[in-house]
Amino acid sequence: MSPPYPTSPTNMAIPDSTSAAAPNRPYPHIEDLKEKAKISSVDKNQSLNHLLAEASTAVKQAESLVEYRRPDLAYVEYLRAFEIAVAIIPQHEQYPILSSRRGSQFNQHQSILRKISQLADRFDKIKEIIINDNRRNSTQKAS
Repeated sequence: MSPPYPTSPTNMAIPDSTSAAAPNRPYPHIEDLKEKAKISSVDKNQSLNHLLAEASTAVKQAESLVEYRRPDLAYVEYLRAFEIAVAIIPQHEQYPILSSRRGSQFNQHQSILRKISQLADRFDKIKEIIINDNRRNSTQKAS
């Protein structure tokens, strides 16, 4: 018997509106989730190691939250990882050193960027699921 939800290429469950595991309550508005990702973002003045650890943790949490069928929270973590890896780290004062030495920090950053890229289609689908849920439930933006 096939699962009642679509699966991604890596066989990670993505709940949809017909899934038996669909939440009983509507998801928060997509704009509120985006705002939550911005608010929970890290301090840009942290060390490069700290930022890399934050981005790596956020990616792992995003994957875990999808598995636990919390696509709304997973989406927030994915956005956090993206913001840290794509916007904050390249602007960090130590980034030129990281990119010129091509050491373990550089490799870790590249690994995070690859993972974010691999997850992009999955999280585009999750975003659509949340948007459709918002429409279906007439969810209003909180602020």
